[in-house]
Amino acid sequence: MMSPFVRLCLVGFLFDFAIMAAITVMPFYVYNQLGGGAAMSGAFGGVQAAAYALTCLVSSRFVQRSRYGLRWAYTGMILFMALVPALAWNRSPWLCGAQGAAGFGSLALVWPAFYSWLGADPDPARRQRRLGWFNICWSAGFAVSPLVAGPLYDLDFRLAFLLVLGVSFAALALLWTIPREEDYFGSRAMPDDDTSDDPNSDARHAALSEAYLVAAWMAICLANVLVGGLRNVYPKHFETLFQSDGIRLIFDVPVPALLQGGAATELSVMFSLLSCATSACFLLFGATRFWKHRLWVLLGLELAAAAGLSLLIRTGSLVVMAVTFVCCGAFVGGAFFSSVYYGIADPRHKHRRSAINEGVVGLGGLIGSFGFGALAEWLGMTAALDAAVPLTVCCMAVQIWITRRALKRVVGGDVTRPEVVKQL
Repeated sequence: MMSPFVRLCLVGFLFDFAIMAAITVMPFYVYNQLGGGAAMSGAFGGVQAAAYALTCLVSSRFVQRSRYGLRWAYTGMILFMALVPALAWNRSPWLCGAQGAAGFGSLALVWPAFYSWLGADPDPARRQRRLGWFNICWSAGFAVSPLVAGPLYDLDFRLAFLLVLGVSFAALALLWTIPREEDYFGSRAMPDDDTSDDPNSDARHAALSEAYLVAAWMAICLANVLVGGLRNVYPKHFETLFQSDGIRLIFDVPVPALLQGGAATELSVMFSLLSCATSACFLLFGATRFWKHRLWVLLGLELAAAAGLSLLIRTGSLVVMAVTFVCCGAFVGGAFFSSVYYGIADPRHKHRRSAINEGVVGLGGLIGSFGFGALAEWLGMTAALDAAVPLTVCCMAVQIWITRRALKRVVGGDVTRPEVVKQL
């Protein structure tokens, strides 16, 4: 039989497959079944993200006390299965908004429990590798799902929601077979001595991770702000381009027949590329050390994603779109891996900080959905996506300032030491 870790990876793949199927078709459901536009789609995404973020932040105050953290995951998955697939038979925008918020908000109980289980591994190197593989597995579900959900929606929108129900049920059934983290890993204690200069010691590593944690949380929040705009607002612009025959492969080269389909099908390829880039970044970060405690890595990913988003609104080229979605996916992957890795470095707070991390993810989605949706309505789509660049530059300045202050506490106030300058 598969090991508990492999089973958890499969659960992550299946459940994120179901989540991404719902996310992919939701904007088109709003446009076509509910008769809404970019503002309604952005509001739906924002309300769902708000519910997710609020549930994460509230639950972070008590989930750490649970002796069996996966019970929270059971509860969240059952609620998601009961609420989200049923949206296909609801035509009231208000009820759909409330039902979707409750369904996606319940996910706040699932992912922190998964990461807390992984964070119980007492071996740091194995913990990093397993974190990488788990992230790759769930992001693979994100990558594959749009390729199935988009065509199913174009065939019959109800089929996409039935897909969500069936795959979620399979993930829940498999989760029931995974043992408690203490039964599988034993207990993981934090060393008392945190004054060692050895960067490989558990205490020193936890202290350095603490210094970079807030900057990583800011990065994953910003990443989800940008992706929130892509998921909830940009599909309307893409659909307009599609209906006006403005989509090209590159320059004036028409789209090959192999890539042609409905608007949902063609855009689903872009979201699949985004998820593939996220998975590739998870693989890279899980197998290497160059990014650890290196703020410049996150800053470079942020700038590339923001510049791509500004370029995206000015093109009908699928190639340029693909490059932009890949940049955004890489930013999501790097920021998310860093924030989770730094958050579970201290076993005393791993479940709580995993919940906070997921709350920050939801907060970014909330800001991105409402913010880009409102800007698109008030100032137009171009001005909305152009706002990504100044927002990112301001965020980078705050990250540098916060990290330098945090490092002063770790290195005794001397941030001019060569090893500290290199880390920044």
